[in-house]
Amino acid sequence: MLRPHRSAAFSRYRTNGFEDVLADEVAQLGVVARCPIICSGMITSRQGWVETPYVGCPAEISDLAAQMMVRDTERFGPIYFIPGVMQHSPEPDIMRGEETQVVGLDQDDGLCLLPGTHSKWVNLEDGRIRGFTTYMTGDLYGALIAETILRALPDEHWSADDFLAGIRRGHEEHRQGVSLLTSLFRTRARSILGLERSAGSRSYLSGLLIGAEIGNACSIYAPARPVTVIGDEPLTTHYMEGLAELGVASRVAPARSAPRGIFQIALIKGLIL
Repeated sequence: MLRPHRSAAFSRYRTNGFEDVLADEVAQLGVVARCPIICSGMITSRQGWVETPYVGCPAEISDLAAQMMVRDTERFGPIYFIPGVMQHSPEPDIMRGEETQVVGLDQDDGLCLLPGTHSKWVNLEDGRIRGFTTYMTGDLYGALIAETILRALPDEHWSADDFLAGIRRGHEEHRQGVSLLTSLFRTRARSILGLERSAGSRSYLSGLLIGAEIGNACSIYAPARPVTVIGDEPLTTHYMEGLAELGVASRVAPARSAPRGIFQIALIKGLIL
C-alpha cells in the first residue's frame, strides 16, 4: 500500500547542521581514514546542504561525474555532490537521487520505474536518460487518507484482491478518459451505494491511483520490453503485481543500484582507483 513520505533526517539537518549529522553517521560506520564522501539526492537540493545545478536531458553517467560540485570541509576534506537531472521537453520535470539508481543498472535501453512518494518512469536509450515522467502518487495517497472525505476508508489489513480491483478500475477509467478527480469520488460513491465492496478499502484506493499511473505512463512510453522496477519492498512487489494484472511485463532491478551508480561515478571522476 502507498504510504506518505516523512523525513526525520531533514529536521536533524536543520537543527544540528549538516556536518554534525554527517559526523554522527561516519562515527557509526567506524570510518577512521579519510575517504571520498559523495552525496546524492535531496541533500543536493535547494533545501539541502549544497544546491547542485541539474544536468539536462539527455544525460549520461559521464555528465553526472563532470558536473559534480565540491564543498571543502575541515573535518572531512572535499565532499562531492552529484547533480540531479532535468528536462524541459516534452514537459518540464526534475529528479534528484533517482539518476544514481538508474545509472547503477547494467542496462542501456528500456523503461525504468522507481515507485515511491514521487514515482519516476525513466526512459533509457544508449545508456542515457532520454526522458522521464513523475507521478505524485504516494503524496496524493497520503493527502487523500489524511485530509479528504476518503479518510473514512478503514485502515484495514492489506487486501490483494481489493488492490487489484483498484488497479483494473484506475487503468480502465484512465483509458476511457475519465478524470482521476472524478474516479476518486466515484470510489466513495461505489462504497456508500454498495455497488462495489472492494471500493471501501484503502487497498482499493492504492490500486486505483497506481492503475491510473501505469495507464498514463504506458500511453507515453509504450514499453516493448519488461519494465525494470527499482526500489524497496513491499512497494516494488505491489507495482509489479499491478503491471502483471494489466499485461505489462516487468523485472526487479538488482539490489543496491544506487551505491553501484555512485561507485561508477566516483570511478569516472577519478576519486577512486
